[in-house]
Amino acid sequence: MSRRHGKNLCGAGGITRVRKTPWKECWGGFRRSGLGVIHVRHESPHPKSLFYRGRGTFGFDEKVMPLPGEMVITKNTNSAFIGTGLEEILHSLDDPEVYIAGLVTDHCVSSSARMSGNLGFKTFVIDDACATFERKSREGNAIPPETVHAVNLSSIDREFARVMSSSELEF
Repeated sequence: MSRRHGKNLCGAGGITRVRKTPWKECWGGFRRSGLGVIHVRHESPHPKSLFYRGRGTFGFDEKVMPLPGEMVITKNTNSAFIGTGLEEILHSLDDPEVYIAGLVTDHCVSSSARMSGNLGFKTFVIDDACATFERKSREGNAIPPETVHAVNLSSIDREFARVMSSSELEF
């Protein structure tokens, strides 16, 4: 697979699975290969949100900190494509492959992967470079983050994107 125009979309924050997530290694591989990295962060208009500008959790984690010259896009919805210009940026790159990693698997990652695939981009989601939270069912039952993660990635795999592990990346 060609990695000529690979892009890596990422988020910020800290949740279950973060300690064992190979973000730094993934970003490093893209950077060493001369492939661009586009960082996407979520900005919430709600002051109590973890992603409200000015809160300590709004910034990027040190493992995925943008380097000087790397593009940072701020979004206000779950999808990295709504209201950000990302679609136009990617179209200007001559048939890019889009690699998605970050937070949260069942929200921003899934929404962005679905839109990326629907817009015709060759899209990949890096399974072990994504993470999510425990969720509650309507009945109040806990759904473990591993289950939320697996179900959501299974729903997009081979339909909107190819789900792969970081060990499958070839630079």
